[in-house]
Amino acid sequence: MPLFDDVYADIGDEQSIAASLSTFSAHLRNLGEILAGATPDSLALIDELGSGTDPAEGAALGAAVLETLTARGTRTVATSHLGALKLLATEHTGIVNASLQFDEKRLEPTYRLLKGVPGRSYGLSIARRLALPEAVLARAEERMSGGERDLEALLADLERRSAELEQRERDAADAHERAAARIANVTEREKSAREAERTLERRAREESRRLLLDARRDVERVVRELREAGADAAAARAARRRIEELAGAQAAALDALEQEAATPEELEAADVAGVALAPGDAVAVETLAGRVGTVISLRDEEAVVAVGAMKLRVPARTLRRTARATAPAVAIPVPPYGSIPDEVVATEVDLRGMRVDEMEHALTVALDAAVRSDLKELRIIHGKGTGVLRERATELLKGDPRIASFRLGAWNEGGAGITVAALR
Repeated sequence: MPLFDDVYADIGDEQSIAASLSTFSAHLRNLGEILAGATPDSLALIDELGSGTDPAEGAALGAAVLETLTARGTRTVATSHLGALKLLATEHTGIVNASLQFDEKRLEPTYRLLKGVPGRSYGLSIARRLALPEAVLARAEERMSGGERDLEALLADLERRSAELEQRERDAADAHERAAARIANVTEREKSAREAERTLERRAREESRRLLLDARRDVERVVRELREAGADAAAARAARRRIEELAGAQAAALDALEQEAATPEELEAADVAGVALAPGDAVAVETLAGRVGTVISLRDEEAVVAVGAMKLRVPARTLRRTARATAPAVAIPVPPYGSIPDEVVATEVDLRGMRVDEMEHALTVALDAAVRSDLKELRIIHGKGTGVLRERATELLKGDPRIASFRLGAWNEGGAGITVAALR
């Protein structure tokens, strides 16, 4: 074997009548050869160490042999039924007990090696199974020394506790797996429930906004009828503005719901509170349900913030700096109470670089703001490109009753890259 320079073994009974060797003498000759030739790189296998003679003397001799080989560094595997040798593991760090597990109920070996646990002797148990007279067995138990009986009882209790511990470990592992499966199942159900709740709320808000937009079209019709009848135009505009404010509020709530449903990876950074602001910073405006805007200027404890197409003067303490990009211009709900801030509405909307769905939303918002501010016209910058944005903008303008007319820009206005819409 390449791991050892030599292998020594004392296994079996080599007594010889011809050589006048008893069992013990044969063992001693083998042990002598092992002690004479074993080195730190050798392997020694010794079976039934200390047997064949008086148990006390055999145990003492066996212990001396093991101590010598251990001190020399020789790797040794020795088996014995002598209880005294089991105590060597408590006296020398280089010696370790081990035992082959035995099924006490069936009195059969399991061929399982238990390291660190000394083995029990089942001599009386086996004798009882082989139907030796009970009186003989009882007398044998009486003749056992108190120390041996205590050791056997201790080993029996150790084996029982070890078996119980292994069973508990298996039960705990099974319970852990079941608990982990339940947790995963509950987590998945909670996630599905939250997604379903957000979906239902989103649909409800979209439906609400659609109904309000339908109502706005009805208001537009009533406005035209009132104008034709010479009624008060200011009252008509006020009614129309109120409808648009409600529609804007629903849009803001829908945006907030979608931001809430977004994963942390979808947000570039979290909001930062308690940091000094500066012009150009992106901020969340608490008075507008956390909508994102840009700081224009700061004065004393107030700040002028651009939110979409609006400029607002708000207390600086209501702003929180955020790393998220400013949202596209959208309709901002005007609170139905308190003072109304000054509003500066852009006379043009830039749609270049947007997708069609983004362009539709931005154009609708810009038209809403222009109508609320009574602008006469709105410049729509869609670029020339492939013409997709221009065609879609034309379709939206044709179907909007608030548009009196629209045309492509003149040569000095941007030509085919813009559309000028005249508002009623």
